[in-house]
Amino acid sequence: MSVTPKAIQDLLDELEASKKSRLRAWAVLQRIRAILSESGMVIEQPSKKTFESEGAILERALTKCIRDRHDALKALADAARRAGRLRSITPGAP
Repeated sequence: MSVTPKAIQDLLDELEASKKSRLRAWAVLQRIRAILSESGMVIEQPSKKTFESEGAILERALTKCIRDRHDALKALADAARRAGRLRSITPGAP
């Protein structure tokens, strides 16, 4: 089985397309990292620059960010309910 110049070029084109795809995917991960960092998250750096390690770190950071937001909103809602109950039992409260 011989390898034709066209087959080699097709492989090179496929390799180049794959490289560009990986670069776009890495850029997306870095945008996600930037968004989380701008929101105040401190995000560790991966020990190895791989999709697996970067993805795992960003997944943990995103999970923590969402959990922290949820907890803050729950605390705010609880405080609002307590304030409402306090107003209803306090004579002359606005």
